[in-house]
Amino acid sequence: MRGRHLPDGQATITLGAGIDINLADATATVSGIELAGLGTTAAGEFKASRIDEARPSAAGTLTVKGNDLAQIFSAFKLPVGKQVAAVADRAFNIDVAFDADMDSGEVVVSQFDGRLLGATVSGRFNASKANTDVPVATGTLTAN
Repeated sequence: MRGRHLPDGQATITLGAGIDINLADATATVSGIELAGLGTTAAGEFKASRIDEARPSAAGTLTVKGNDLAQIFSAFKLPVGKQVAAVADRAFNIDVAFDADMDSGEVVVSQFDGRLLGATVSGRFNASKANTDVPVATGTLTAN
């Protein structure tokens, strides 16, 4: 990336992952996802099945860690970057795990944990009928 809004006018972002698509089994797996740049790393995996159908299923995990949330916002020219830059603790981390079956309409976010801007956030989410016009969702979110 290049631009006046970036530190030293440029930033290097790297991405790596293994991708396995099996059309006979109608599955796709993205493993060993590794993204790095702007003082941030992300890692995870993603598995999908019934990819040849209108309502596939997917499950995955993602971990994101960084040193400066303001730098991320500023790199994408988001105005909130200036406000976040005024916060002393700009380090962050987020861990997410999900499982979604759009055929049954069941969606579960079994893990949503993180720390950002000096706060700790934790949550869980469950939805049923997500494949209809009247989904039902419940969950918890705590922050302190």
